[in-house]
Amino acid sequence: MNKQDVPYRLKGLIIKKRLELRPGTKLEFLPSTLMVVGTASTEVPAAVLIANGMPTQPISISGTVPNVAGQWEGIRVNSSSVEHVMNYCNIDGAGSVAGSCATFKSALTIGRRTSCTAILSKGSFTNLSITNSGGYGIAYRSSDNPVVSANSFQLCFGKCV
Repeated sequence: MNKQDVPYRLKGLIIKKRLELRPGTKLEFLPSTLMVVGTASTEVPAAVLIANGMPTQPISISGTVPNVAGQWEGIRVNSSSVEHVMNYCNIDGAGSVAGSCATFKSALTIGRRTSCTAILSKGSFTNLSITNSGGYGIAYRSSDNPVVSANSFQLCFGKCV
């Protein structure tokens, strides 16, 4: 997706192939919707998210109303690809509900665990700014070993990581 003068407003997004978000792209999610890389029930190794912003042009992923905690579900990375990149992205207002295969709410969930079959997720999740999460900022199983570093958090209603 390319940067536009107005944000892309979405009722949800399921990524089953490779999706690249260009620097400066803005996505807005309607209440109670989410972005899923892969699917909730089946492994989709071809599902890859490349969201590589820049310090001067971060990628914005938010709800439709700025600065409101937990208005949309968040981002779930349910694909075993090692190619995932989220760098210089601002995530605001996510973490409204726990997904069907999770026991917690979070703005960004890397991998799947708990009541469903675990999916090992890898990739690089760096320089993220996560604000107004209705739960955790980032949730992942440490044994999956994704690269998670240099991220900032404000107003998370759960633990930041």
